[in-house]
Amino acid sequence: MKARATNKNRLLCVAVMLATVVMLFCGCGGQMARVHFVCQTCYDTHNISCSSCDGRGIYLCDECGGLYELLCTKCLGLGSVECFLCDGDGNSMCMSCLGRGKTDCPLCTGGRKRCNYCSGLGKRYEYDYITGSYKYKRCIYCSGMGDTICTSCFGIGDRDCYSCNGRGEELCTLCMGSGEQDCILCTDGKTTCINCSMGTVYCRDCSATGKLPCPDCTDGGEENS
Repeated sequence: MKARATNKNRLLCVAVMLATVVMLFCGCGGQMARVHFVCQTCYDTHNISCSSCDGRGIYLCDECGGLYELLCTKCLGLGSVECFLCDGDGNSMCMSCLGRGKTDCPLCTGGRKRCNYCSGLGKRYEYDYITGSYKYKRCIYCSGMGDTICTSCFGIGDRDCYSCNGRGEELCTLCMGSGEQDCILCTDGKTTCINCSMGTVYCRDCSATGKLPCPDCTDGGEENS
């Protein structure tokens, strides 16, 4: 009888010890723990990859294709436009002659200039050897007209413009004869894309995180029933 009581006490001690272990280490306080099922969609990470950006949080800009550059709409990617001063001709109107190619002779008026011998009077005060006195005589250099043909323009009244050599136009000072000028709206025919940042756009669906909340589980990671 004594041996049976001893075995019974031993079994009772083991049971108490097991119960104590359960109470200490089990979160259910010794009661039946709730069975946890791992979410098969997110595997308890609570997030899934954003399909809009493939989980990257960003995607390539549709406007520039990720190049961060666009062809300039003004010069069509050429980087230069027609010179507005010469209309692409390379030459502009000479401002000295206003395109005439001729300028008025600075030494005369209408091809004639004042006689230097009579100062334009048409007569000179000279000594008359016949009468032995001074009197006015008709100027023999201008035939009494007071002016003579200009020796600079030979009576034409104008001459070739010195600035353009009589062409009426001169090298365009803006494009230096090329007929083109750099496009002021771009650099080498390309402009910066204003719709993105370095060719990428932040995903709005996932707020650039690349992740979305798992639709198949609760916040605790347990699968919805």
